[in-house]
Amino acid sequence: MIHFERHTLSNGLQVIVHHDPAHQMVVTNLLYKVGSANEQPHRTGLAHLFEHLMFTGTHSIPQYDDIINGFGGTNNAFTSTDITNYYNILPFFAWKEGLKLEADRMQNLALQSSAINIQKKVVIEEFKERYLNVPYGNTWHFIRSHVYQDTHGYNWPTIGKSTQEIADTTEAELRDFYAQYYVPNNAVLCVGGKIPAEEVFAEAEAIFGHIPAGADIQQISHEHVFQSFPQDHTLHENVPFDSLNMVYPMGDRFSQDYIVYDIITEMLSNGKAAPFYQELVKKKEVAVGVSNFISGSLYPGMFVVSGRCKAKISTHELEKYIQEVCHDFVEKGITEEALNRAKSKVESALTFQEVDLQNRVFNLAYGDAQKNIEFFEAEMKHYQNLSVQEVRNVASSLFKEASYGAFRIVKK
Repeated sequence: MIHFERHTLSNGLQVIVHHDPAHQMVVTNLLYKVGSANEQPHRTGLAHLFEHLMFTGTHSIPQYDDIINGFGGTNNAFTSTDITNYYNILPFFAWKEGLKLEADRMQNLALQSSAINIQKKVVIEEFKERYLNVPYGNTWHFIRSHVYQDTHGYNWPTIGKSTQEIADTTEAELRDFYAQYYVPNNAVLCVGGKIPAEEVFAEAEAIFGHIPAGADIQQISHEHVFQSFPQDHTLHENVPFDSLNMVYPMGDRFSQDYIVYDIITEMLSNGKAAPFYQELVKKKEVAVGVSNFISGSLYPGMFVVSGRCKAKISTHELEKYIQEVCHDFVEKGITEEALNRAKSKVESALTFQEVDLQNRVFNLAYGDAQKNIEFFEAEMKHYQNLSVQEVRNVASSLFKEASYGAFRIVKK
């Protein structure tokens, strides 16, 4: 069990402390409850662009990274559909400085025109490098634009719909975004290390307590998320192999059946003994590779089977072969032995994650942001208690009854 204590400042900032006296380094994690899902359809990529801008300096500290590096620490950030997360790993003697730096850029980000223009260019180059100039780079633009409603923030990847929308973002829009979302009542601060909780709470109050709360933020609806299914779409591109993505709509990260979907992906595709590899890659030799994953998002997500065809095998043929494997899996592949093997792999992965202090701190912050901080503590028990019948029921519903979207990328 991960021990933690929690306190809420008067301005709404959630503060969590994970006391671990064995670590000499301290992890400071500041999670903002804003991601690309909070953007508007006409102005996308804003959350990710803003993540870059948070490293461009404040009115009092022009070079954020230089200070962290000077203490012998490291820092980074990431943006997803649902959150933007910043973390610092610092020696014990400098942990308070980490809090001061985060508080400073929560309220004093400079947002200078020169810095904005530079970061726009950086993000546009990233867009080109990762999404435009590589084979299959536009896969998730292709899929998301059909799976999710046009007005829902999952309709586009975190990078945004296009480079033009990033280029057209104005300074005023960025300042509005900052004022709306980068406020204490929309954030969770989690500190992990050998500092007593009372000391962290006192320092957080002194450093963050004076920052005014922002206006209440409207929550995104869980309803009317998906477009209708079934779907079938083909994109002609310069790719080495024809590819197929079969996308089934599923629940959110905290839905009752989430771990069942997760264990199904483990059983179907993890390792060379898994059915997808054994049947489609090794025996039938119809695919270069077949993978299976779930999106694990805050709002209803995707269960995806993704494969690349061998030469002379069409995406329609591969689709039929995948369906056969999935149907056989439901009928005879969900055994006690197979389920226990998958459970052991999941347990090992979750246990390994908890070894790392940074992972523990982030999971506490994420759980608290979704008002479900105890969820991750109970999750392993949920996996351990899964029965063959539970998995068979969900798999049967998924592969025999549910409609899916077929997304084909084929050679020009």
